[in-house]
Amino acid sequence: LCHRDHIHRLSPQCRRIGAWRYHRGFPGLRYRGRWRIQPQPGCRHVRGHHHDERQFRARRASRGCAGDGAGHRRRCQHQVRRGGTGRRWRRAGRDRLRDREGDRDANPGQMTLLSAGERFWNRGNEMEVLVLGAAAGGGFPQWNCNCVNCRAFWDGDPALQAQTQSSIAVSADGARFVLFNASPDLRQQIERNPALHPKSGLRDSPIRAAVLTNGDVDHTAGLLNLRESQPLALYATQRIQDVLAANTIFNVLNPKFVERRPFTLNQPVDLTEQDGTPLGLSLTVFPVPGKVALWLEDGSAENNFGTVDEDTVGVEITDGQGRKLFYIPGCARMTDELAERLNGAAVVFFDGTLWTDDEMMVQSVGIKTGQRMGHMSISGPDGTLAAFDGLEVGRKVFIHLNNTNPVLRRDAAERAEVEARGWTVAEDGMRLSL
Repeated sequence: LCHRDHIHRLSPQCRRIGAWRYHRGFPGLRYRGRWRIQPQPGCRHVRGHHHDERQFRARRASRGCAGDGAGHRRRCQHQVRRGGTGRRWRRAGRDRLRDREGDRDANPGQMTLLSAGERFWNRGNEMEVLVLGAAAGGGFPQWNCNCVNCRAFWDGDPALQAQTQSSIAVSADGARFVLFNASPDLRQQIERNPALHPKSGLRDSPIRAAVLTNGDVDHTAGLLNLRESQPLALYATQRIQDVLAANTIFNVLNPKFVERRPFTLNQPVDLTEQDGTPLGLSLTVFPVPGKVALWLEDGSAENNFGTVDEDTVGVEITDGQGRKLFYIPGCARMTDELAERLNGAAVVFFDGTLWTDDEMMVQSVGIKTGQRMGHMSISGPDGTLAAFDGLEVGRKVFIHLNNTNPVLRRDAAERAEVEARGWTVAEDGMRLSL
């Protein structure tokens, strides 16, 4: 691909085009004043030759493309570069935040547009967050589902975009990343995010450590993708480490390369690579109301199917500059202790599984409520929107979205409501900086 990962280089296709020239101020190439869109073989969304962004959007709409600009171009591998693409915003003041993918989520009244010279993503002095996957277990659309959202997606509704299963990657230096939860879609997520591609040598990965927040299949199965004798530090509670040790399929993670490290609740730990090299991040894990993983439920147990504190945790991530974010993809209710911990946070990624507690039952695609699955709903008097109304949080992001959740639709009234109340709905490929 051309200019992948912001590197100036020409593919054979570009060489055949000829007459390219560098555009000073942005790491892209221009051709006679227009950005070239170069569809790959088999792409049916865009045809033609030289089109500006306005023409691109018009063609995409006319052909029923299901993705937004950034997501569509990533899936179809279109070579599109222009001065406004990938704009970033930052907050005035000490704590700065920007969203590389979507200035649709930014509030221009509170943020300032970065200058052209600052548009390189990794500058090495900020904590960077990649949203690898935004959906709950099964992803969106779910492979066998015809719920309202999935059916609309299968029919090509442009208001819906496919999402992989939830995971984020965090870096203190823009080069080495810590994976938070390993979804079954991990190989696909790595392919879609150039920052996670091998950089040097015959075998390499910017992923130096992984952290698990629970034992759910959609948070642990991706570990099997990391079995190719690559150095890795694997962090989890002792409870989850014991679960992995008891399931012999995880023995494919070669112990000579993968070091399993249990952490203790409410005790800060400095994250390091497998060889002990500091990663510049520290974390504190704390219990949150939840439930033991479905495949570990004990129907004879009296305490919520055998759930213990170490089954579901939230994570507080900090770097050497004191910047802090929270990652809580699963939570059954807001407690006073949790509210106090989150108050004043710069960024919180929070469980957005369901809009209403019984939506899966109402849509006849499930027999369980959100509470039965260990998730609080977004709406309602006991929901997340109400729980956060009294908290001072800089950026609030819903993640782990079930395929039935109406906020997945960009034109839904529910989506407009959460955005009006200061929330962002996570999408695959979103990038944040602190």
